[in-house]
Amino acid sequence: MSECLNLPQNQIYLSSGSDAGIKAVFEVYVDPGDEVIIIYPTYGMYYVYSKMFDARLVKVDFDQSLKVSPENIIEKISPATKLICIANPNSPTGTVFSLESLDEIIKVASQNGALVLIDEAYHQFWGYSMIDRVPALII
Repeated sequence: MSECLNLPQNQIYLSSGSDAGIKAVFEVYVDPGDEVIIIYPTYGMYYVYSKMFDARLVKVDFDQSLKVSPENIIEKISPATKLICIANPNSPTGTVFSLESLDEIIKVASQNGALVLIDEAYHQFWGYSMIDRVPALII
């Protein structure tokens, strides 16, 4: 898998599915009271895990045309932010963030000590992925 994805083995986590992988991020990284940012609406398990791990959920709503600008997420990021969950493409809206927009969000999150979880479960429908940027993003 490491060779196929062109990633070092220590940058790969195998789980019994995306739900288990996402839950593992919450288990390891989110403590009670930590702030978790999500776009709304989005994949339902982000809500479930935020509640399960007693996180403070911060929602970034879509506008009337089903768009969320990266700036809307960036303005919510603070030193209290521990995790930002972005399904890209998003379910249920099918909307996407450009790779450059995700880079911007990751940069600001990193400056504030926050982790960005980019859920690409449906990336085949968009045709792009952040996988090639992973080695450069690992801090």
